[in-house]
Amino acid sequence: MNKDICFRSLYPGRMGLNILLDVLFLLLLASITSGQDIMWSRIYGGMAEDHGWEIAETADSGFILVAETYSFGYDKQVYLIKTDANGDTLWTKVFGGSGLEQCLSVQQTTDGGYVTSGTTTSYGHTYQAYLIKPLPDGALRWFRTYGGSDWENCPSVRQTTDGGYILAGWTYSYGAVDADVYLVKTDSLGNLRWFKTYGGSREDVGKHVEQTTDGGYIIVGHSRSFGPAVSNVYLIKTNPQGDTLWTRTYCPVTYGWSSNYAFSCQQTSDGGYIISGINGGGDTDRVYLIKTDPDGDTLWTRLFANRLSSNGHSVRQTSDGGYIVAGHTISPGSVYECDVYVIKTDPNGDTLWTRTYGDIGGDVGEAVIQAADGSYMVVGGTSSCGTTVGDVLLLKISPVPLTIPRGDANGDGVFDIGDVIYEINYLLKDGPPSHPLLAGDTDCNGVVELEDIVNLVRYLFQAGPDLGCRCL
Repeated sequence: MNKDICFRSLYPGRMGLNILLDVLFLLLLASITSGQDIMWSRIYGGMAEDHGWEIAETADSGFILVAETYSFGYDKQVYLIKTDANGDTLWTKVFGGSGLEQCLSVQQTTDGGYVTSGTTTSYGHTYQAYLIKPLPDGALRWFRTYGGSDWENCPSVRQTTDGGYILAGWTYSYGAVDADVYLVKTDSLGNLRWFKTYGGSREDVGKHVEQTTDGGYIIVGHSRSFGPAVSNVYLIKTNPQGDTLWTRTYCPVTYGWSSNYAFSCQQTSDGGYIISGINGGGDTDRVYLIKTDPDGDTLWTRLFANRLSSNGHSVRQTSDGGYIVAGHTISPGSVYECDVYVIKTDPNGDTLWTRTYGDIGGDVGEAVIQAADGSYMVVGGTSSCGTTVGDVLLLKISPVPLTIPRGDANGDGVFDIGDVIYEINYLLKDGPPSHPLLAGDTDCNGVVELEDIVNLVRYLFQAGPDLGCRCL
């Protein structure tokens, strides 16, 4: 970087000042950009399509991401990404054989390693449930497959209190004619201890499993066998042996042509459960949020609509007792113009704020967690940020949305030469801190540096990048 060129451009002539005044007038009329509370963003991947599915915070305050990749390995493979606390890559690993692999969940295990699960066509008969156990450095320790002569998939896995693993998904090999919910229990080495199936005569699918405080399990998905609608949210509570204690189905309205799906569930601090998914039918698809008591009986439901279609892929209870939901929202008339959609609620499910993040292309949030520092981490995929095929997307979002736009370093409500001078003083003359620090971080990398000044200058004088940090 040529610093002299950058600094000379900070002092325009009279014509430049006239142009600047026109720009500032327009900026006074502009609203704050939707991506302003992104603390930083990262993308990962190669030349082909890559997509992120789940994230977990690790003991070193970094993150582990599971994704799928067409860029590395043979065809679609499992893509594991380990980052530090700033989202910078420490290592990546690819798992799979000569067929197709997809894993949708990941967790750090008590030995410092990781576990991830999904499906594979490389090993065994057709599609088999697939469990992978990497070491702390990402090297493969072992993998296991489960299933019969037909199709199995277990997109959700969690380590259990006995050191083993519980997997949930669906099976066509066991149970009824159509798919049934499939629950698999293993020991610490992945050896099968038992499996159970749940459902009726039609399609029943498990999408997420958690061990509950009583040692049993909660499984969420959808059912076409039970409930009044075409498809209903399906919640199953079992004892530690996998025997059913109760089941519940949920549908916000009773008309028979609606479709309701759940993708995420968590036991909450009051012993009940929070569930997120989608309510489809009518003119608009909506995020479907359900809060239950410990017996699965509904305490409240919420439906959130944004644009034509909105989907709640993931929900987690937050430190304030409320909930954070991540998914995507689609613009009318297009299945490609979608944005990451994030909803923050209070403990009663009432909206505190919503945000969308994205640019021209497709941006999707697949999973969300609250990190130890209180921020929200969203993983998913993007085809907006310098790629037409798709990359893994990771966003770090401030727990309190930023009220001062990025670029407005001095907090006076406008973007102007004063912000540039303010940034220079902060960096080179021990000046006051950026106000707040995030406002000066125009490229969303977590620090205020010379590149942020360059971004401001380009924005003001050269129609430079959007300072909402959507794709930076």
